[in-house]
Amino acid sequence: MPLNDKYKIKNDKIISDREMDTKIKNGEQSKFNKALKEFNKNRSSYCIPKKGSKEYDKVMAIMRKL
Repeated sequence: MPLNDKYKIKNDKIISDREMDTKIKNGEQSKFNKALKEFNKNRSSYCIPKKGSKEYDKVMAIMRKL
């Protein structure tokens, strides 16, 4: 099944750019989203790590520092 250009595969889940923007805007003031932005600042695509993964632990460590 070919994917449209506006969709990206993230951790076995397809997320549209619009959905990602909505998720960011809805929780823009939360510490978790600030930590996600810090975690993804040097990446070419935005990633939300699954709970329990090593990447999730890194985001949580960033969040604790905020």
